[in-house]
Amino acid sequence: MIKFNKMVAALCCLLVASLLYATPPDTLWVKKVHPEGNGCNSVAFSKDGSQLLAGTNCHNAFAKLYQVSDGSEQWTYTDSSLMCFMDAKFSPNGERFAIMEEFGILLVFDYTISPPKRIAQVDTRSNASLALTFTPDNKSIITSGFDDSIRVFNLLTNTQTLAFGTHNNIYAIATNMPGSNIATGSQNGSVRIWDNLGNLVRNISAFSQSVPVRSIAFTPDGTRLFCTGQNGLFKSYFTDTWQLDTAFLAHQSTATGLSISTDGLWFATSGGQGKATLWSSKTYQPFHTLELPMLGTLNGVAIAPNAKQVAVASSLGYAALFDIQDILTGVKQHAVSKNPISVYPNPVSNLLWIDVNHGEPVQVKITNQLGQVVWQQMLTSSQQISTNEWKSGCYFIQCLVDEQIHLTKVLK
Repeated sequence: MIKFNKMVAALCCLLVASLLYATPPDTLWVKKVHPEGNGCNSVAFSKDGSQLLAGTNCHNAFAKLYQVSDGSEQWTYTDSSLMCFMDAKFSPNGERFAIMEEFGILLVFDYTISPPKRIAQVDTRSNASLALTFTPDNKSIITSGFDDSIRVFNLLTNTQTLAFGTHNNIYAIATNMPGSNIATGSQNGSVRIWDNLGNLVRNISAFSQSVPVRSIAFTPDGTRLFCTGQNGLFKSYFTDTWQLDTAFLAHQSTATGLSISTDGLWFATSGGQGKATLWSSKTYQPFHTLELPMLGTLNGVAIAPNAKQVAVASSLGYAALFDIQDILTGVKQHAVSKNPISVYPNPVSNLLWIDVNHGEPVQVKITNQLGQVVWQQMLTSSQQISTNEWKSGCYFIQCLVDEQIHLTKVLK
């Protein structure tokens, strides 16, 4: 009888575990990239969206190509002499893909042949490197360096054509169309903008010095620059003035990955607890969250070229693919709800008024440009707030109603 009870208890535990870790209905597949479960750092779609590239941590780092339609493994690359594969990207024309190895080895592959062939292995001599990007003309690759440098390599000759900086321990790098600017995000929370000759255009204190910039990307039209921080914050900057557009808490623990749809209408962020959130680029409202908590922190996220799938890279060594066609159809049919609060005057001098335009209590939080909370309260009616102690700058008023975040920007 005791054995029977133990067996029943064990079956119950298995049943509960299966319910807790059951994949949501929008999950197409989940694949273990590294056989030992070492973290998966990045995912990238091929230009036609038919295959997904994933790269993992060391030792014996793996890079794999998966068929998007069914998750079947199409190609594997590993080299025991190399360390972690930190970043992986396809060229804009889809003919090449590149992998950035942790200690600065750049691997370039020809994707026009099957299976893909390695055509270059370059020691960038940068001490360490976590990120790479292709130039829009497909002619060069730009890499980051932990020697505080940014380096440009010609794809035809595999030689360095430009090196510039400095920028401390670069975690993320991006270029805009037509490639007139390069953006780098640092371990010390700063974002720097460079022209294509390596001249510094702007230095932006995006986060505090203890908060690394984890990801960075230009919108397809080049009008805004998005970035995420280790503290979970998301920020957007206008590229004509480099002034802050908006800032909000995208993830509770950390915001690690960022990807923008090809039409620029929405974007995805990834973070802790196995969550990736989809946002409107116009309103910055979240419209869906993809969740696989059993995967741990999601180190990277990528949106398919046709915007029908979203892929994530897991700290526990997995790559996962989600189907979002029905979600986007619903979003296009969904009208953005009215902001439940009114805020005035704007700009503010000494007193700020918040009026509640909603029948239910509204949780209101005000943060400064560093994401620090300066005021927070549950409101049911109008509220007057003294701003005498606020420093001059930009503040963000955030309220959550019906699972939608409403943001209002106020200048002091």
